[in-house]
Amino acid sequence: MKNYFVIFSYGRTATQWITKALNMHSDIYCSHGPDYGDGKSASASEEDERERLDLIQKRMNKFTKSMDLDEYFDRIETIQKGKSFYGNIHGILPQRVFTRLRPFKRKYNFINVVRHPVKRVESMKNRLLHVSSGSEFLKQQYENMFLFEKDTKMMHRLVEKFDVDFSKYDNRIFFLAVQLLEADLVESSLPVPHLQMERITADIEYFLYFLKKITGGKLKLSDSYIRDVALFGKVDERGSNMINSSFDQFEQWEEWKKWLFLKTIDKLKLFKVYDNYGYDLSYCINSVSKSSGSLSQLTDVNDDSVSTGKRNNNVINALYCLLSFFKRPKALGGLFLKAMKRRRFLSSLVN
Repeated sequence: MKNYFVIFSYGRTATQWITKALNMHSDIYCSHGPDYGDGKSASASEEDERERLDLIQKRMNKFTKSMDLDEYFDRIETIQKGKSFYGNIHGILPQRVFTRLRPFKRKYNFINVVRHPVKRVESMKNRLLHVSSGSEFLKQQYENMFLFEKDTKMMHRLVEKFDVDFSKYDNRIFFLAVQLLEADLVESSLPVPHLQMERITADIEYFLYFLKKITGGKLKLSDSYIRDVALFGKVDERGSNMINSSFDQFEQWEEWKKWLFLKTIDKLKLFKVYDNYGYDLSYCINSVSKSSGSLSQLTDVNDDSVSTGKRNNNVINALYCLLSFFKRPKALGGLFLKAMKRRRFLSSLVN
């Protein structure tokens, strides 16, 4: 009997590592992103990044506009034959699942992979800088993302308070990486288990727990497979100087970066979300309070300065809750679809 799973994630959550670890098992095939089982959207070299992104965008358009989840797995099974477990990570939009009005012909196991926000911001920044360093095309794409995501009032406050120079590309990219935490607000509402990327990739017992969640406990595990995963290479920490703890990483940031990070989380009401995920951010607050006074003094931007985009995201979050508990009417589903399409388009550019 075949089994199916879908792993939601937003980006910089070790999705490539997880895909490779899963596919080390002979009974599993897991696709990454909008991949049809042919590997074309996941295996391009960095020199072919523009071609890969064009293909990803075309396939993401197909995913969001017309391709059904069952239709996608029909295609996967046609290409990758002979497996007992089929899955996808970082490609299926949650709205394709939770706004559907008719039942699936398959039974799917769903989970969401999360990452500590400090490390994810740093990883996102490093990825954007690294990939765009040799590509004017990608650099322009990220500049467009920055213009799309920027909170003008927040930027003005940073200039006033810390004299931040936003003419520097590195500063704009860090600002963008922090703004992309907005996705966590939407994905925190998914009615699925939320598992920590750090533990999946570093703790073999937690990885086995993760496997149990996505396979329903039906996967037969050999000692050799468990050993191979335990010995599998570490997650890429490009450009981070291998700073291991989120606390050490936070301490490395300039004061304006700490302020922006905490203020953004505060505005998006993400402190509780991260606490529920098991991420303690109290050390961030304490660290900044020691150098800059209380958090209330630090985050003294008036609530009226919350950008329209952030206000709209709260509405999207509320709509998502409605979609989860009522009959998910198409009108509301369409609003959520537009929001998630925007999020996933941005995500396709940073993975």
